[in-house]
Amino acid sequence: MIREISGNIDAFLIVFGLIILMFATLYHMLLKSEGSDAVVEDWRSFPTSFWKVLLYSIGGDLDDTAFPTPASHMLFLGLVLTSIIVMMNILIAIVSDSYADAMHRSGPLFWRARLGLIAELEPLLPKCTSWHRMLSVGPWHVQL
Repeated sequence: MIREISGNIDAFLIVFGLIILMFATLYHMLLKSEGSDAVVEDWRSFPTSFWKVLLYSIGGDLDDTAFPTPASHMLFLGLVLTSIIVMMNILIAIVSDSYADAMHRSGPLFWRARLGLIAELEPLLPKCTSWHRMLSVGPWHVQL
């Protein structure tokens, strides 16, 4: 079940990574030539910009002084709206849908496993006809 759910998240992770890359590039281009302030120095290298945007997108280390210009404040608002609210809602929808699919398929898998267990334990059971009634429980009324 977890493998199926994680298999559906790959497209989400690609889109989320592209959004983080887009905002990191925007911050890097906007703030790399703003001046020599210590806050702006953090945005001059692209890897540092990428790391900071990634931390901001998951809600870590929020500081109002990290955005020296009004344009950087607007970019941060766009980042928060895009990454936290929209993307996390999409992630919840993907996981919920995958979980519902997995639970839909769990019933037949349960009964198949139960039938396999009964077939495996059949030689150990005493010879009587009452255990045949156990197989008639469930959606597949097995006749022996």
